[in-house]
Amino acid sequence: MSNQVTIKPIETVEELNQVSLIDQLLFTNDFYQPEAWNNMFLNPYYDLICLIDHDQVKGFLCLLSNPDEIEIIRIGVHPASQRQGYGSLLMQVAETMAIKSNKKLLLEVSSHNQKAQNLYLKCGFVVIGKRKQYYLDNSDAIIMEKSFNH
Repeated sequence: MSNQVTIKPIETVEELNQVSLIDQLLFTNDFYQPEAWNNMFLNPYYDLICLIDHDQVKGFLCLLSNPDEIEIIRIGVHPASQRQGYGSLLMQVAETMAIKSNKKLLLEVSSHNQKAQNLYLKCGFVVIGKRKQYYLDNSDAIIMEKSFNH
């Protein structure tokens, strides 16, 4: 990771397209179509954030604000840029937004995605539930939450 990292709201179609491509690389069987990304971009309840390093989108964060929680809909880092701290930086952004709005964070992750589960546990999330055979590959959805003392 360089000192040229910028984390900001997605502002351009090009940034949105790069996020969509990273999503397809990461979630090959369950990626969002470009139209879905565009709909979230236009919806004021969603926050779409990108992480840029050396003028390239390396990662993204998609959040949905609800009355008492912020749900992490999607978080991802380009496969070639993983294990460089980008995922942790994006999680810090989500945490900061939750703390500032006095809300908890919520997410779900496939029971087959141990790498993501480990990141979330490292970040202080706890398992609060499970949806059996939720995903197309019949894996369970593990529901995780992180609350903050205010």
